[in-house]
Amino acid sequence: MDLSAAALIIKLSHEALVNHLGIHPDDLDHEYLTFEQPVTFQRRSNGTKMVWADYKSEPNHALIRAIVQARSWVEKLKAGKSVTDITVSEGISEGRLSKRIRLAFLSPKLVTAILDGTTGQELTIKKLSSKDIPLNWTEQQAQFLC
Repeated sequence: MDLSAAALIIKLSHEALVNHLGIHPDDLDHEYLTFEQPVTFQRRSNGTKMVWADYKSEPNHALIRAIVQARSWVEKLKAGKSVTDITVSEGISEGRLSKRIRLAFLSPKLVTAILDGTTGQELTIKKLSSKDIPLNWTEQQAQFLC
């Protein structure tokens, strides 16, 4: 395996694969024994993460549920429920509600990217809840949709 800054190259041993599969050496094409994929490296607080450049991640379902929940809290507030009513009925703290309710005010483009899974795994509930999310949608997109 050869690892460079731009590509991960995996070369399989023809002899070892033929022996493992129990096939005739001529039945295995050498062309299919080398794989090359573009990768990028992202520095993390706990090390370096290798990311496949063409990889499309799955949507973050926990984040999607949190957005739906935050929107339901806003609707309950609009309907006249108090923060205490919501926290008691949901079994959550006021602090959690105040952090997470911000998710109800994300830009449509950001929500679409979250639903499509194109924001990457770095965009989490914790990340969106721990920062002051700008109310301006253009600023949100600039901050979270690099």
